[in-house]
Amino acid sequence: MRANLGMSSAISVVRRAFRAAHSGAVSPAPFHLDIETLDGHCAGELHIKGAHITGEPFFAVKASSGFPGNAARGLSTSHGFTTVFDAETGQLQAVVLDDGYLTELRTGAAGAVANDLLAIHEVDVAVVVGTGGQARHQIDGLLAVRRPASLVVAGRRDLAVQELVTWVRQEHDVDVRGTTDIRTAVRDAPLVVTVTGARSPILQPGWLSPGSHVTAVGSDSPGKRELHPDLLRRADLFAADDLTQSKTVGELQDIDVDRMRRPATTIGALLIEGGGRVSAEDLTIADLTGLGLQDAAIATALLEAM
Repeated sequence: MRANLGMSSAISVVRRAFRAAHSGAVSPAPFHLDIETLDGHCAGELHIKGAHITGEPFFAVKASSGFPGNAARGLSTSHGFTTVFDAETGQLQAVVLDDGYLTELRTGAAGAVANDLLAIHEVDVAVVVGTGGQARHQIDGLLAVRRPASLVVAGRRDLAVQELVTWVRQEHDVDVRGTTDIRTAVRDAPLVVTVTGARSPILQPGWLSPGSHVTAVGSDSPGKRELHPDLLRRADLFAADDLTQSKTVGELQDIDVDRMRRPATTIGALLIEGGGRVSAEDLTIADLTGLGLQDAAIATALLEAM
């Protein structure tokens, strides 16, 4: 799968899925299941998403799990599979045992599309907040659309930060350093990607410089939040992959959208209708909760490539 479908192709596929979403293609509401232990601790979560893009030869349903505690066990934190069906007959065409790869890839590609659309072109410093498996795909996607002079990896655990820094040095030709001081890391960065499972804000008002862009990737189920609500209210532009999902499982949870500086929009609308950053001083935010349309598009691309 990795040999047949990489980040460059995935970015094109996901960009097409964003456009399809704005043009009327519908993703059913995602299914979320929290897996709790007997003491009430959330061990992990399951997400099921699916969709069909009109005119495409296949439709797909994806199941993926996220169990953060797996990192301590030496296991991947995400797993899953995708079922692909013929759009004309409904017959099952493939069960893709990708172990979460397609989800990880399309999420990294979605981050790349958002960054390419909204971040300033000349980025001196880019910051990725988060050290899980998806952080690597966000870095892959980010470096596919921007070439910052330096990359900063920020996280709460120094060991995880240093492991990710080592990976970046092995995989990419970019100056990189790590830190556990998130506030200082993002202070002068024009491009910030947050990719955590946070349930309380990790970015606060006053931390970001004018002209910054933030792509928030981590919030994908009820109760998760990476950005302080005041950042959303003060943003000069807020764009989500899907506004309904953003309100139910993303950064717009409990946010009065009528009090935001500008009406919220979608990535698809910006791609098709234009718009975006008005000035170099704008604060822009993208919220990515994950679309079933992206899962269908990436699965179709894989089958066609193989």
